[in-house]
Amino acid sequence: MAKSLIAGAKYKVELPKGISEKSRFVCDGQEVRFLGVSPGVGTCADISGLNVVVFGDSRPTAPSRLKLEDCKFAVLLRCPKPGEGDNPDICYLVVELIAVERFAGGATYFKFFKGLKQIYADI
Repeated sequence: MAKSLIAGAKYKVELPKGISEKSRFVCDGQEVRFLGVSPGVGTCADISGLNVVVFGDSRPTAPSRLKLEDCKFAVLLRCPKPGEGDNPDICYLVVELIAVERFAGGATYFKFFKGLKQIYADI
């Protein structure tokens, strides 16, 4: 079982000043998009009450009502890799904690924290 994302509480995202939703973002060598901000509420909120910026490779479905600069943590929403989500009859999504590695050339580069992820059935 994956560690709870709350274990990553010391990994604040600390986004560079001047960054916006239209900035360029790279995670693990792959360009990712700003998908929105989760306010950290609900039954699946491991980081309760703290805004979390969500990145991924899909297009956002709706504009975010919360601002990127108000976020304390960042996650990557992605499809599972082989071995993540064992049941072939269930569609899974993975939420993985990431943090800023560096800011260079107008892009923000993120790194993964191995093991700090959750696998959810996409329902």
